[in-house]
Amino acid sequence: MSQTRGFTLIELMISVTIMLVAVAVAAAVMITGTNVAHKSEMWADQADFSRAALGELVKNVQLAGNGAPGGVYMNFPTGAPQLYSAAFGIDGRTGTGGSGAPVNPTGDHVWETDDLWVVVPMSGAMKEPCVDRGAGSMLLTSGSDIKVRCNAGTTLADSFSQFDTLLVSNMRTAALVDVTAVHDSSTPPSLDYSESSVTGFTNTPGQSGFKAGDLVYGANLYHYYVRNDADGVPGLYRARGVLNSGTPQGTSYPSATDSYPSQGRPLVDAIVSGAPAATLIQRNVEDLQIAYGIDRSGIGDPSQFDWVNGLAPAHTGDAVNLRAVRISVVVRSDKPLLDNQGHKILSDSNRPAAIENHYSDATDVAPDPDGYRRMIYTRTVELPNLAPGSL
Repeated sequence: MSQTRGFTLIELMISVTIMLVAVAVAAAVMITGTNVAHKSEMWADQADFSRAALGELVKNVQLAGNGAPGGVYMNFPTGAPQLYSAAFGIDGRTGTGGSGAPVNPTGDHVWETDDLWVVVPMSGAMKEPCVDRGAGSMLLTSGSDIKVRCNAGTTLADSFSQFDTLLVSNMRTAALVDVTAVHDSSTPPSLDYSESSVTGFTNTPGQSGFKAGDLVYGANLYHYYVRNDADGVPGLYRARGVLNSGTPQGTSYPSATDSYPSQGRPLVDAIVSGAPAATLIQRNVEDLQIAYGIDRSGIGDPSQFDWVNGLAPAHTGDAVNLRAVRISVVVRSDKPLLDNQGHKILSDSNRPAAIENHYSDATDVAPDPDGYRRMIYTRTVELPNLAPGSL
């Protein structure tokens, strides 16, 4: 007669132990896989963030100075034409780059990000005149009053609108002007516009005023900077610039209640209903650093460029020999790294990143780790419109 035999206690304990080991191994594999997927997602997000941020910046920096390799005349601060660079900006760490800009407050690392101004043509500048937005047209007459004639019948199909900003270029230098009036009473219709709010501002040096045949096209004045939004999330912003009236105005940096000094700058952010009209280019960009490549030797060899942090607006000194711009952005992950208990992982590897002259000495240390992963992306952009061969 056979007897049914069950598990002994030892066998049961061995079975349970094997099962627990298998579950632990499976859990470890799952956690590891989840962490790898999470980190891969972070890297992918940061790569996407950087492409969006750098793509916008690189595109417009390459266009800087188009039609004005010798500089852009603007009527700030005295109302007389003065020559300014088509690309300039402040070094946030030291304040270098504009008169009246102080050294930034100790410990306020948001203020240590740089900013960048560029003067670029509208995207439609080379399209059909009087039809496409911003398209270039030739001046009909010489002098300080500028007239562009459009042969589009009795209706003004204009490239420009009132309050647009335009560049009037002889292909060596250009003058920045505002459209103050649009008229279509003539046949064929024409655009009449004066030079900002200052009478008599002309592209005088070498030209004795504007000349018939000078090219007029729409211009964008872009200001790039980093600031935090209302939730404390940093981002790269682009504001539209306007000619400075001569009275320093505040710029939203890093928040609407902070005044960013604009003394010595021919351009300021456009103010709309008391707040700058800034566009968010990309979230999670927490630092922007700009270095300017200066060809002091005049031989055009990029390996011999001197790199400076911050460039003053006036087209003098280094600005005359500006040939390249190096753009660096620090992009952080959208969410912090967490351990298995959901706590932030804090280590020296996730401190805010050091770049260019940012956190460059023992007294200017990076803030404490905060759990966010960071990546640095850098692009060096040569300025074809400012090369000697384009003069």
